[in-house]
Amino acid sequence: MRSVRSLALAIGLSLAGCSDAAPDHTSAEAAIQAPPATAAAAPADASQVAAPTPPKPAPLPDGADCTFRLPEGFEGRVVKWEGECVAGVAHGSGVLRAELRAGRADEKTLLFFGRLEYGDPKLGVIDTPDGYLAGEISGGKVLESADRNVLIRAFREASGAAGLVSKRFKAAGNLGSSAFYAKKARSLGRQLD
Repeated sequence: MRSVRSLALAIGLSLAGCSDAAPDHTSAEAAIQAPPATAAAAPADASQVAAPTPPKPAPLPDGADCTFRLPEGFEGRVVKWEGECVAGVAHGSGVLRAELRAGRADEKTLLFFGRLEYGDPKLGVIDTPDGYLAGEISGGKVLESADRNVLIRAFREASGAAGLVSKRFKAAGNLGSSAFYAKKARSLGRQLD
């Protein structure tokens, strides 16, 4: 699979690297320890949510009430969802934050900025230590596309998601995390220049 960097260069998008240090923050939203291969659960009463492909069941730790499917590469990490939940399933714009150990953000932290539909990542950007992976997502994998419009939509969605999360942290009084995500929103938005 070609990297977004090579795809973007081929179609003329700027991909300035972002080496922002991740803040140490906690969220009122659910955090789950992702088991290998299966990482999300459907709500107890699946009739509550009309989803084309509900997430696969997985055990949840005490207090976790928002489930989701992990993007590829997020397995075996502590993953938090910063966004809305519908009937116990992550839905809408937000951020998935995957750390190797709980509360220990480092250079290996992975971030997904984008949109989830009933627990499934659909469109956005994965920020990795090696650069961005952007586009539509199916089955947890970023689909390869040479269509510039797909990349534009993915970066717009990602920038908007980071901006929403920044506002949530600001409203909660966590100004450090708010500033981090505001900076990410600007960086993702600049990729369209």
